[in-house]
Amino acid sequence: TSAAMRRLIRQEGKIPIVPRGLWCYHVLGDLWLLGGALSDGGSLLHKLGDKFCPHSSISNVLSTATRRPVSSVSAALPFLSPERSTGYNADSRLVIECFPDKEQQIPTPQELVIAVIQGMLLRLREIYKLLGVLPLDKTQDPVGFKSSEDDLGTAMPGLHESSRFICASGGVLVGSDSLQCMLADCLATPLRLEPNVRCQHS
Repeated sequence: TSAAMRRLIRQEGKIPIVPRGLWCYHVLGDLWLLGGALSDGGSLLHKLGDKFCPHSSISNVLSTATRRPVSSVSAALPFLSPERSTGYNADSRLVIECFPDKEQQIPTPQELVIAVIQGMLLRLREIYKLLGVLPLDKTQDPVGFKSSEDDLGTAMPGLHESSRFICASGGVLVGSDSLQCMLADCLATPLRLEPNVRCQHS
C-alpha cells in the first residue's frame, strides 16, 4: 500500500493554489483536500522485512530502532516503485548507500531496513512541509536526503503549532508503536490514531 498525507483546507470562491508535487481534490462547497502520496508505505516495510529479515516480524525489527539515524548508512532512498510526491520521477529506484569507516561496522539487515524506513519518513516530512505545517528551511537530513526551497516550491499557509495533530490510519502504522513514535518524532507532531478512517482515490 502507499503512504499519503492530506490536509483539509477551506478556500472560498476559487481553486486553491497547489504547491508543486502535491494534488488537490474538491470535497464539498468551499472545502478542498490537499495532499501528496508515496508509492510505497506499508508495502515497503513488508517487502524489506521479507527480503532482509525473513525470520523476524517487522514489529520486532522496528522495536530495535532508536531516534538516531543508522550511523553506517549515509543515504537511503525508499523507492521500490517510481516516485510519486514530491518529484514524480519514474526513474527513481531504491538506493542504500553505505560507507562504513574503520570505527563503523557493516550495517546489519535490521539496520538496513530501519535506514530505508527512516528515508520513507523523511519523504513524508517533505510532503508535510508543502502542506504548510513545517517550515521550508534548507536542511541536510540525518540519512542524507537534502531539501531546499527551490526543490520544494511554495507551501500552503501554515497552521498554528498548538492546533496541530495528525489523524493516522493504516494497518502497519496502527499496529506498530515503534513506527508511530518514529513518525511523530520525524514530523514533530502528535498522532491521533484513527484505525477505521479510509480515504480513496489518492
